[in-house]
Amino acid sequence: IEASYKRIMHAKKKYHVGSMAKSFHEIKPILMPEVIKLKSDHITKQSMTLVKGKAPKIDFSNALIVFPNISIYSLIDTYNQKQHTFNDYLQSNGIQSQQLLLSEHEDQANLNDIIETASKYKHVVIFTYNSFMYPQQKALIKALDLEHVIVISLRAPYDGTLLQNATYLCAYEATKQSFKAIYDILNGDAPKGKLPVTI
Repeated sequence: IEASYKRIMHAKKKYHVGSMAKSFHEIKPILMPEVIKLKSDHITKQSMTLVKGKAPKIDFSNALIVFPNISIYSLIDTYNQKQHTFNDYLQSNGIQSQQLLLSEHEDQANLNDIIETASKYKHVVIFTYNSFMYPQQKALIKALDLEHVIVISLRAPYDGTLLQNATYLCAYEATKQSFKAIYDILNGDAPKGKLPVTI
C-alpha cells in the first residue's frame, strides 16, 4: 500500500494535480509531449481490427462516406467537445469526398435516398456507432451489405453481427487519432488489431 501511495503522489506532483490550469494549452506540453503523441498514434493504429473481408484500399474521389450522428454515452466521450466526422479529417488534409450524415432514427424516405445515392459510387464507407441498437440503421446496413461496401464501427464491435458480405473493420472510437489510422488503412496499410470479444 505504501508503494502504491508513493506512486500516486509522485504522479500527482508530476502532473500538477490540484493546480487548475486556465486552459488545456498551458499543460499540453506536459501531458502531450511529441514522443507520447507518436506512441499514442501507434497504439491507436495497432488496434484497428479487420474482422471480415480484405484490407480495403479506396479512391476517395469516388467514395461515399455515411457517418452517424453520434450520441454521447459517457464522460469519456468528451461530451463538451464538438464531435468531428471522418470527412472533417479528410477535408483538413485537403482530401475531397462526399459525406451523408445518418441520424439515430432515420425515416424510411431518407434511408431510401441514402441507398440510392450509394449505388452511384464505386466505394461506400459506412461508419457505425452502436447501430445494432437502432432499427433504422440496422435496416440501412443490411440493405447495403454488399462486397464493395466497407463498414467501420466506432464504438462496440457488435455491429458486425448485421453483416454477411461487406468488409468490416473495428476502430473502437471516434477520435482524430482513430480517423488518421482509418485513413491509412483505407489507403492500403494492413490493420493488425484483434477483437477483444467474440461476436
